[in-house]
Amino acid sequence: MTWVEIREKVKEGYRTLVVPVGSTEQHGPHLPVFTDSILAHHISLSLARGITGLVGPVINLGYSPYHLSFPGTISLSSETLKSILRDYLSSLRGQGFERIIVLSAHGGNFRHINDVVGELRGEVRIETYPDFEKFSELINQPALKRGIPREVVGAHGGVGETSLMLYLEPSTVRMDRASKGFVGDVEEARRVMRSEGIHRVSSIGVIGDPTLASAEIGEEAFTLLVRELRSYFGS
Repeated sequence: MTWVEIREKVKEGYRTLVVPVGSTEQHGPHLPVFTDSILAHHISLSLARGITGLVGPVINLGYSPYHLSFPGTISLSSETLKSILRDYLSSLRGQGFERIIVLSAHGGNFRHINDVVGELRGEVRIETYPDFEKFSELINQPALKRGIPREVVGAHGGVGETSLMLYLEPSTVRMDRASKGFVGDVEEARRVMRSEGIHRVSSIGVIGDPTLASAEIGEEAFTLLVRELRSYFGS
């Protein structure tokens, strides 16, 4: 959109802006490094359609230090990510937006976004969805409902994320390269990942078995996510 088109949309009542935040990090041998950014973009678009909003440019870099042992991962420090968020959000003041929703699809960003949203006050209402555990639960719920065990559903690059990508951007998924990663105690795997790096958990950077993913599971997960977000943010 041009600046003129953005101004016209704001005058028409599009006074909410959704800001997608993703990451550039490994997601196993079968998913692109932009997976979180792609998901953030699609989720933001769907949310915006339901609340008369526009979608801003995706922040494609996030806080991802535990993936740095894999080529292609780029991680911002906590303070750099916060500074980018502050500058991004501050730039939008005075442009006619009354509400800004910051929406992350990468778990590592949530704490830092929550910090920034909590400190920014002013004429523009700034919000976020703060609960990564609930966000993750909704992604995994359809697979669990089908009887796939929690340790097999996994987390990073597992059944949930892979299914979402098969539904939203199937051309980017290399299912012929998908293979089982770490299968076991997911919470312990996430703890080790955060403290020592995901390479200490899985040599391919995957928690779960993505070979069980499907577009059908992804569609259901996406619907649950968007429904939850629209309910949370209202109109």
